[in-house]
Amino acid sequence: MNTLPKLSIYQIVVGLLLAVLFFLIFRILGDTGLGRIAVLNEQIEAKRLQADTMLQRNQLMAQQIELIKNDSSQVEVLARYHFGMVKPGEIFIQTSP
Repeated sequence: MNTLPKLSIYQIVVGLLLAVLFFLIFRILGDTGLGRIAVLNEQIEAKRLQADTMLQRNQLMAQQIELIKNDSSQVEVLARYHFGMVKPGEIFIQTSP
């Protein structure tokens, strides 16, 4: 009546070792293993580049703020350039490119 084949201890151990090996390979190479680590490292590097760019931009802005604070003629230059302001008695002439 019993049609199931008899398995030796050796066959059972080899089967369990293969199952554990396949599980480990799946975990290491899958989304939660080395693949995920590589993706996260790429994201970290992108954020570092973004942070470096922001830091350079902040340093440039800090320099511009110091220039405005220390040189009152710089305020005039900015007012003329960004807001089109003119002094009383001046005539504004706009040219087209």
